[in-house]
Amino acid sequence: MEVQRRNDQRELRGSGWALGALFRSGGFRPFVTAPMSELLDQRVPMAQLFGQDAVEFARRIVDSNDDEERLTVFGTFFAARAPTERTVGEDISDLVEWAAFSNPPVTSVTELALHGGVSQRTMQRSFVDHVGIGRQLLTPPRGRRS
Repeated sequence: MEVQRRNDQRELRGSGWALGALFRSGGFRPFVTAPMSELLDQRVPMAQLFGQDAVEFARRIVDSNDDEERLTVFGTFFAARAPTERTVGEDISDLVEWAAFSNPPVTSVTELALHGGVSQRTMQRSFVDHVGIGRQLLTPPRGRRS
């Protein structure tokens, strides 16, 4: 598993297949016990996050010769671990989408917190825990303009 703050692009060559998943902002947090900030920009073996179940999960995907079956195994694995109640991560996902599709896009923590009905500091802490980054999420890197 790899949680990154940047888009990742990999060129696949030859034969075979690859399986990847992209979670909404805040969407992976309900599946792990650690704050996302502890996983940011790291490659973490699934077994470290999910124990022995991950080994069986990976074996079933690799041993399958059918893409639909692989997707079913993937979906079943995460569906079995998904919370039944709405999570903070879902609220954050909705907030991120609202901010991104606002015209103009929202880039201020103040405006995001106001829309979310919380203080700026609470918003930043929620992002650190559920997304992996806080204040820097809304701040373009130095030397670059968004």
